[in-house]
Amino acid sequence: MMILGVDGGSTKTLAIVFDERSESIAGVGISGPSNFTNAPRETATANISDAVKKACSEAGVDMRSIDTKVFGLAGIGDSKEATELGKDIVRSIVGKADVVSDGLGAYKFANLNEDGVVFAPGTGSVGFLKKGSEPKRFGGWGWVIGDEGSASWMAKQAILLAEREYDGISETGFRDMVMNYFGMDLYEVVYAISKERIAKRVVAALAPRISAMARSGNKYAISIFEESSSYISEVMSSKSKVLGSSGRYSVLGGTMLAGDFYQHMIRSKTSVPVNIYYGYQVAIGDVLIGLEKKGEIDLSIRDKIM
Repeated sequence: MMILGVDGGSTKTLAIVFDERSESIAGVGISGPSNFTNAPRETATANISDAVKKACSEAGVDMRSIDTKVFGLAGIGDSKEATELGKDIVRSIVGKADVVSDGLGAYKFANLNEDGVVFAPGTGSVGFLKKGSEPKRFGGWGWVIGDEGSASWMAKQAILLAEREYDGISETGFRDMVMNYFGMDLYEVVYAISKERIAKRVVAALAPRISAMARSGNKYAISIFEESSSYISEVMSSKSKVLGSSGRYSVLGGTMLAGDFYQHMIRSKTSVPVNIYYGYQVAIGDVLIGLEKKGEIDLSIRDKIM
């Protein structure tokens, strides 16, 4: 028996085929973005289909033979229209399947069914709080005026620091890095972003260069991670007033790949124990949703899949 779990977001789509008999991952497929709220339907459809086909091919199974399929997609739950669009895309690819918010997959992976909080800073950022019922969303305001702590937020801070250096205000070390990354003059970069000619995910992909600068000791880069970790600490502290000491507190997202220094910042500033995971692991949450339809799940099976 196989389970297909798919996590689709603004930067990537990751599909996993899980073999229930051996309790192991049989196939993995990865492709580009599938957040249909900020990418054309055709692009989202193609990338979801590509990831699924790759995972099934590696597992040596026909997609049609998999009876349990769970898709956790960014955009599901944003509105009735967005939810129906996401479900329609999935139907066009695999037929019948469970389609849920990527946030539910993230929560299931990090906290299973325990009360708690999950903050997910990836390309953007969003959080989920659960106390006795289904996880409730918070954050996710979008990258124009929100998504604090995310890769796109970090990139915007880096561009701001590049502007300061360009204007001769302070030697931040960011001007050349930003212009080299985008391949154009800084004024052109800012103009193109303001006109939405550069995609959010492309801007967010600047984050690894910022973390490299932080690891090399650039104080301005370090300050970006200090501000981000302080925000995450504030999120956790505020939710602990609702949950108390019994809740499970988790952070997961691509930004956690910045390095141990960043994870240490978060843990040192937060008053509650924090579990830290990586964004690509969210697809495991979709597999867990599929497993739960057939029986109980626990941290041991989650950790075995990890």
